[in-house]
Amino acid sequence: MASNIFTGASRYSTDFQSVIDRSVNIASLPLLQMQQNKVKISDESAALKSLDGKLASLDTTLTNLANSFGSGSYSVSNSDSSTVSARISDGVAEGTYTVKVLDIGSYATASSKSNLTIVTDPAAQNISEAGNFSLTINGGEAISIEPAGNNLQSLVEAINNANAGVRATVVNLSPSGTPEYHLSIQSTTLGSTTISLTGDGEELLDNATGGSQARYIVNGRVEESVSSSRTVTLSTGLTIDLVKESTSTATIQVTRGTGNVKAAIDAFVNSYNGVVDELGKHYGQQNGALSGNSLVFTTNNVLREISSYSTGNSGMSSLASLGILADKSGKLYVDASEWDKVKTNVSGLQAFFGKSDSSGFLKAASDQVNALHAEQSGIVSNAIKITAEQAVSADARITEEQRRIDDLKTDLQKKFYAADALIASLEQQATYFINMFAAMKSNQESING
Repeated sequence: MASNIFTGASRYSTDFQSVIDRSVNIASLPLLQMQQNKVKISDESAALKSLDGKLASLDTTLTNLANSFGSGSYSVSNSDSSTVSARISDGVAEGTYTVKVLDIGSYATASSKSNLTIVTDPAAQNISEAGNFSLTINGGEAISIEPAGNNLQSLVEAINNANAGVRATVVNLSPSGTPEYHLSIQSTTLGSTTISLTGDGEELLDNATGGSQARYIVNGRVEESVSSSRTVTLSTGLTIDLVKESTSTATIQVTRGTGNVKAAIDAFVNSYNGVVDELGKHYGQQNGALSGNSLVFTTNNVLREISSYSTGNSGMSSLASLGILADKSGKLYVDASEWDKVKTNVSGLQAFFGKSDSSGFLKAASDQVNALHAEQSGIVSNAIKITAEQAVSADARITEEQRRIDDLKTDLQKKFYAADALIASLEQQATYFINMFAAMKSNQESING
């Protein structure tokens, strides 16, 4: 209700205000309908986004289920992790390996000569006044080193940026008293390595010391293996790190199981049930924002297709054959006793589930979910885009309708304000003449009396 804009001089001012309020209220009825429609659109959009989020979670669990048959289905045991550490990756296979570490090897290291300029501040001083340096590894082609500044830190950075197979550092050889910083260069691979760094033709490094390859024995062979790295690929998908020498042998065993597969199945079941619960908000008396929307029925049909998938073969041919069953409400659960019957058959499980992009249950389920959730073509995703466009359009219509109502109100106020002022003026004139005639009549009566 608008506030009274009238002076009150006219006895009709209250009536005029009521007329304006009533006219504005009547004109606002379409606006109220538009606002209610906007609320409905917003509720639908929120419900669609919530459903899409559940579908995204389901899609993720399908991907994780596919991945659980990769390196995630393998585990590695190690009898002596103090001498050898082991890790697995894609392509690994079951197997048993023995490793005896004879020597973890060492890296060749060269330091700047002691007769060079003493550096007490590596950010301001350098071991040589040269502007350019030459780095040579194992007598190969010289590499030009051009530091950004004339200081030891810049020289170290320039050497490391050259990617020459060595790593430079600044080392303080006088930790007590006045510091004395030297350049230290170490090879990045094990084994004997010669390292030379010259500036203005002067050799700046002592001869490299250390440097030997790692040596180890695999599976009891008489002949030892050597490596220029302490990280060794023992087999496809199986990598070990040589930690320390040992007189004993470490046994590494790679086995395959379904522990990760079961965890992935549980996650899939939970996400599937999450979609069921989300759809339940829009059925029957729940009266959710998507009640009556065909998307609810379409999504529910997709869930049924997923849960009833079958290859038509014997053995592992359906989710039910794995112990993944549906209850009366349509939710899935895993029957432990049925799962125990198949859990050791990794190859059979993998054949049933297949891959998301090629075959089996995962291919069928992923295609169904993507039909709903895919960003560019999914039915739910497109519905979200449509409601977003509808919301923008509704906001524009509401803004325009509000402007029309405001203009109407302003126009009525101007007109009735003018009418109120005119009537107030006429009322003042009428009062003047009435009072004048009353005075004349009174005077006349007193003369005649």
